[in-house]
Amino acid sequence: MLALGVCAVLFGGCGENRQTQEELVVEKGQEGREEGEGDIQEPGQEEGQGGMEDGAQQEPVEEQPEDTQTDGGGGNVASQVQAPERYQTELSVDGVHLMADAQMVIPDVSGIKTKTVMSRVFTQEDYDAVNRVLLGGSPLWERDYAAMEASNGFTVGELEERIAQLKAERDVNGVDGDAPYGDKEETLNEQIEAWERRKAAAEASGLEEPVIIEEIPAIVSYKEPDGTKDSEGADNWLGGYATMDGEDYYVYLNNNLEQEWRMVELAVEGMRKKGSFAAYLYSSHDYEQNEEKMAAMGLDTEGLLAQTGDLVNQMGIGEYTVQGGEYMANSKVGEKGKMEYDQFVYGTHIVRVEDGVPVTYTHVDGGMIDSAATGDMGQIWWPYEEITLIYDEDGMVAFYWRNPYEVKALSADYVFLMPFSDIREIFEEMLVKKKKDAFNGEGESFEITVDEVRLGYMRVREADSAEGTLVPVWDFFGAETWKDAEGREYYSVDSDYVSLLTINAMDGTVLDREQGL
Repeated sequence: MLALGVCAVLFGGCGENRQTQEELVVEKGQEGREEGEGDIQEPGQEEGQGGMEDGAQQEPVEEQPEDTQTDGGGGNVASQVQAPERYQTELSVDGVHLMADAQMVIPDVSGIKTKTVMSRVFTQEDYDAVNRVLLGGSPLWERDYAAMEASNGFTVGELEERIAQLKAERDVNGVDGDAPYGDKEETLNEQIEAWERRKAAAEASGLEEPVIIEEIPAIVSYKEPDGTKDSEGADNWLGGYATMDGEDYYVYLNNNLEQEWRMVELAVEGMRKKGSFAAYLYSSHDYEQNEEKMAAMGLDTEGLLAQTGDLVNQMGIGEYTVQGGEYMANSKVGEKGKMEYDQFVYGTHIVRVEDGVPVTYTHVDGGMIDSAATGDMGQIWWPYEEITLIYDEDGMVAFYWRNPYEVKALSADYVFLMPFSDIREIFEEMLVKKKKDAFNGEGESFEITVDEVRLGYMRVREADSAEGTLVPVWDFFGAETWKDAEGREYYSVDSDYVSLLTINAMDGTVLDREQGL
């Protein structure tokens, strides 16, 4: 009987159960169960379970009766891993304080398979789909750089903006004006002077607006590093401007995929609001200080999330869904060295879905390589696939699609997933260890809360490989604050997209999202 039960857990529920986009992810406890699936109670956990040190305070959890264990022969992943309605705990160990009352976000699928993924370049079909949906099929056009030679192709306004940025580096951020700046030999002051000369030439030539030439062919090409081609065209780059409803956008496609530089990108950037918009509001302090600015935008964020889903569906680029969104901004160092934010936008995060299982999005890009840990073989830079659609009060600001995957099946059968009771033990033990290792002085403390636990895919690879695997992982999202002995904050993070810990759902190993390992 025991052997039969193990076989049922490992191999049960292999039927296909592909979900629609609206059915992809359900919050545990809110999905409707069919009659006969049974209600699974939260697994029992004895006091001190999980290897916690003396001093841990674990709230009692009701023991699970033997007859409520997963049947393994049907139902969905949530029942197979015996997931509780909510993940709830409270413990305190040597200055690490953890509280959780978290919703469980679990794909409503019969099982999960592993997948092999590789980098791929963008195709003509990719470009045409994005252009058709976001830009209404607008043709590309280019500036007449011969006519704008005096200013190197820039308008007066663009030159003024660049000069202001460089001066802020010197006057606000304290960069030495007499030292080489960026990747150039010229000093910061010399670069400012060069841009000011261009501005004077642009003003003298009346270059307030760009001088344009005829439209340019929007042909996507790709050339292998050894010079062979798989499509027509001389290079791996496409760039130009497109006009949609009277507004100009800069469009570029980069297919320069090198063996040790795995980075391709398709982007549409509006010209009315410029910036990288790479700054996220990581703490509750950031939200509190900028709440009025964000509220003044009057954005219907729920409507923007729905709009993003509709646009992605119209593109027809594959199975994707919207995981969520957040306010983003440009950042700068203000008075007394404090970080300040301006030019707020709202970014929506789009993630790949394979067999009903989304690839979980977090802020880290997976491209960091720790050479000290991996040696010379760890030099392949390959960030995760990422799709972001950004809005402000007037509509779309930018669209970015980076590092698309070519996906192939790896496992023929559903993989074994550890019971969630084991996963929570590992999370609590390893989180405490990780935070205690970070302490620099006596009396320091971490206060951590968990408000969401999510099961999804993560791309994992070997340090020296350009091939990866989509594996099922548990991510624990919430907030944490690190304080010194006097209660002053070292830092505080409170974000829906910063994972406190990522755990392989098959074997319980802790994964490094920053390196993708």
